[in-house]
Amino acid sequence: MIFLQVILIILIWAIPIFLFIKTYKRMDKKEQQDAKEELKNPLFLLIFGGGCIGFQVCITGSISEINIIQHIGAGLVTIGILTGCMALFKQRNAKKGLALMIVGIIGAILYINFGKGDEYDKRDFLYIANSDHFTISLYSKP
Repeated sequence: MIFLQVILIILIWAIPIFLFIKTYKRMDKKEQQDAKEELKNPLFLLIFGGGCIGFQVCITGSISEINIIQHIGAGLVTIGILTGCMALFKQRNAKKGLALMIVGIIGAILYINFGKGDEYDKRDFLYIANSDHFTISLYSKP
């Protein structure tokens, strides 16, 4: 089971990095310079770092069964969503800002209600049984 966890964590982090590098190399020099400037923008770092990287950290914590990493990831996602809402409201795009805020509130409620870990054993989140046939069961052993 630990081998599967390690493979999943490596894939979660490696695939987006390789795709980003591949896309960056396909850009011409002007687009590469624009991408470098955009990556240095603090607002982009808060939104992208909070949303995308925070989600990856949260999933990594869930797979590795380390709750503190999962909570840090959820916090980063929250920061990313709040920053995105503020950026959209600042651009006077209230409909998209409200939609993102509603998605963030629903996500926070789901995380608080289902992210406790008291209802099920974290080790049984993805249980793979080795029998005559291949079985995957979420949340409990079959």
